Amino acid sequence: MQHSNANFQHLVERAGQGDQAALARLRREMEPGMVTIVRRFMRAGPRKSPVARRIQATANALCDSAQSRPQADRQVLADQVAQRLCDDVCGCLRARPAPNQRLADTVRG
Repeated sequence: MQHSNANFQHLVERAGQGDQAALARLRREMEPGMVTIVRRFMRAGPRKSPVARRIQATANALCDSAQSRPQADRQVLADQVAQRLCDDVCGCLRARPAPNQRLADTVRG
């Protein structure tokens, strides 16, 4: 299922406010695209962009040598890397305080 950019941004905002259903839906929407991105970067080999370095670091953390693995294993690895990156994105959203909470933290009672 594809969402417009505005709908995707709305899901991000709701997830950031603690809406667990929005967070789950965001993950479902994000993961297939993340798998595609990871597979592309893994096929292309080493690059210097921050995204490429993050993908490579995650792949290295999951296995000893991503380059020497058989193709079938590399597909599984790409799926695992994408899942880990989605975990990181969702974790960052979960950890964000709600906008009203940030304001309340600055007010003395």
